[in-house]
Amino acid sequence: MKTLNFLLFLGLVSVSSASAATVKFNLFTVEVNGVKMWVPSTIAVKKGDEVEIKATNKTATPGPHGFMLEAFKVVETADENGKTIKFKADKAGIFPFQCHLHPAHVGGQLIVLK
Repeated sequence: MKTLNFLLFLGLVSVSSASAATVKFNLFTVEVNGVKMWVPSTIAVKKGDEVEIKATNKTATPGPHGFMLEAFKVVETADENGKTIKFKADKAGIFPFQCHLHPAHVGGQLIVLK
């Protein structure tokens, strides 16, 4: 099991493993010049991996922010206490994620490698 805990500004976090695994990420909502976004904005896993994301609001404004990854039927909300989101990356491709509560926020993408 791997745990990745990076805070990158619009960076890429990638994972390489020889076989399917549980891959953990910590995503944070941050605010830069009045724009709220999830960081890291790009995460990558291998097809077949179990994905566990701990999503946490780290902006100065407390309260919920959405995390929606439609391709995997994920629709959750996370606040300053965090929310653990689990799903299986069962298809390869590039899939956008976004805040479904605040459409103006910057989203990101999940890359699922074959």
